[in-house]
Amino acid sequence: MQPPCFLLLALGLLAAPAAALVRIPLHKFTSIRRTMSEMGGPVEDLIAKGPISKYSQEMPAMPGGPIPEILKNYMDAQYYGEIGIGTPPQCFTVVFDTGSSNLWVPSIHCKLLDIACWMHHKYNSAKSSTYVKNGTSFDIHYGSGSLSGYLSQDTVLVPCRSSLSASALGGVKVERQVFGEATKQPGITFIAAKFDGILGMAYPRISVNNVLPVFDNLMQQKLVDQNIFSFYLNRDPDAQPGGELMLGGTDSKYYKGSLFYLNVTRKAYWQVHMDQVEVASGLTLCKGGCEAIVDTGTSLMVGPVDEVRELQKAIGAMPLIQGEYMIPCEKVSTLPVIMLKLGGKDYELSPQDYTLKVSQAGKTICLSGFMGMDIPPPSGPLWILGDVFIGRYYTVFDRDNNRAQGPGQCPAPLGAPASTTDGAQEARVPLDGAFWIPRPPAGSPKGCFACVSKPPALQAPAAPAPEPSASPPMAPTLFPMESKSSKTDSVRAAGAPPACKHLAEKKTMTNPTTVIEVYPDTTEVNDYYLWSIFNFVYLNFCCLGFIALAYSLKVRDKKLLNDLNGAVEDAKTARLFNITSSALAASCIILIFIFLRLLRPHGPDTQQEGLMQKCPRMGGLPASEDTLCAP
Repeated sequence: MQPPCFLLLALGLLAAPAAALVRIPLHKFTSIRRTMSEMGGPVEDLIAKGPISKYSQEMPAMPGGPIPEILKNYMDAQYYGEIGIGTPPQCFTVVFDTGSSNLWVPSIHCKLLDIACWMHHKYNSAKSSTYVKNGTSFDIHYGSGSLSGYLSQDTVLVPCRSSLSASALGGVKVERQVFGEATKQPGITFIAAKFDGILGMAYPRISVNNVLPVFDNLMQQKLVDQNIFSFYLNRDPDAQPGGELMLGGTDSKYYKGSLFYLNVTRKAYWQVHMDQVEVASGLTLCKGGCEAIVDTGTSLMVGPVDEVRELQKAIGAMPLIQGEYMIPCEKVSTLPVIMLKLGGKDYELSPQDYTLKVSQAGKTICLSGFMGMDIPPPSGPLWILGDVFIGRYYTVFDRDNNRAQGPGQCPAPLGAPASTTDGAQEARVPLDGAFWIPRPPAGSPKGCFACVSKPPALQAPAAPAPEPSASPPMAPTLFPMESKSSKTDSVRAAGAPPACKHLAEKKTMTNPTTVIEVYPDTTEVNDYYLWSIFNFVYLNFCCLGFIALAYSLKVRDKKLLNDLNGAVEDAKTARLFNITSSALAASCIILIFIFLRLLRPHGPDTQQEGLMQKCPRMGGLPASEDTLCAP
């Protein structure tokens, strides 16, 4: 039987009704791995003792067989958005993760010693009029332990709105959504996280407890005209919002050209077939083809350990710590181009795409965006295309026509450039899959890629697009992203007003092409020093308080008093001891609450709002100083 083939279509892009398109701003934050690494923390000890376990390592080979609970960690998650749960909505920041399928947030009923829970927003069912009790227990296994809790049902608003009229405000209201209330979060991974929970956007097959994922519930309730969602991740570290998730369509202002799509080879994760990976220096990986997962839940690009080791060597990267590789920043511009071949088409990653400029121990260094991870058969080996790839190519995920079949024969590919007018667009795509479109340059295009039978080449700025070769073109013209260059390399620009100092210094420590957001101040570092002190006080004070409380409950028994060998002489003394120890325990709880309130993040935009008051394009300075603060 001939396998189905997939056409490159000339898509008709139609404007969608306002209620059918939902925009969720995505905020960018420093990943947990980077935060802990900057502090010198043992990152690998926080997750699996072996390789980083993000995907199930025991997935059955049979396509129709059940899939066990997945192993996940979010050490490298970097973008989050906001949702609301309940009536009225309680707002939470979540990672929209295409590598998992469950929605969970911390519960108001979390364990008293669950520090991560008290550091984040918590769902309170008593404050929601649409809450429906479920009570089924759930466990999601992570490298550092098991996240556990129970299931509940309520209304979910995407994004979070103060009113239930979600559609009128550009959002959707997903009713009767089952989600997890987490009462125990493992390790200290989630303590360092700036997000509250996870909203999985993969297929139902990998959903823990067979809970219907949010997007599948949204599809059943017909809340969008097209059952697709798309991600735009902003590669400029200074920009806010850091990206956008759109439900129900695409936005043509983020890309040029037509949509190219790939068949999902396994409807569990967003898994596609990758033909090979080529390095311009001559190295070829993924020979004969391999499987890849498109994952918005990691900032890196991950592959088998041995192959990634060869890749790191080919680009001149040197081992650093915790599986990371360092590249001399002055050599980044000379690194080779890396080409991913998907569906017979080449997708280029420039050195600026796959290198990350970050702060390490007070110094600015450049890291490789590749990391090795071995996932054994039957589910592996796998490559994971994270934000290193998605940050370059606008990514669309289609669930609209899962049962559609391709034609028996594949004619020559067709294609036409998409409309270049700004605005929301609906994409009519016949098969489910993930597809990528290069983003447009920020200014006038300085050249273009002509995708033919050979790898594309960047043309001179003034040169027109090259003529196609004798062989049929593999794709229409693609426009590469235009990299921005930093206006200063080491110090604040001379003459810059004091109000611009923070922003100017921030620019010196970041690379506009990276997906890591780094600040020159030590706010987070100081928070972790404070956290270390508090942790010591917390453990000692809390233990003493609760031991005293437990002891006081026992001494109420008169018979037990006789066994204490004179430690408590009479009931009056016992009552006094009860009051004293209870007060001690209550004081402990109050102090814990005060410390947690002081350390609790105050929202994703706190630092950005500070910058907005200092720089002219965001308000706060005369227009004449605009050039000194311009990002």
